[in-house]
Amino acid sequence: MYREVYKDEPLIRELILEMGWAIDRLLKKDEIVMFDEYENVREVIEQEMKWRQSDGTFRRT
Repeated sequence: MYREVYKDEPLIRELILEMGWAIDRLLKKDEIVMFDEYENVREVIEQEMKWRQSDGTFRRT
């Protein structure tokens, strides 16, 4: 996912890293497998990437 054009875009870099960490956590918890189609697990990944809980506090893993 990394592209040279992102080198000056800290927010995009953070999002790419967070997505990678979220995918890693989901794989380790067996909630997704590496052969899943992205479109089928996109919402699961996005939920795992949420940085805040419903009460507004930052999520701790």
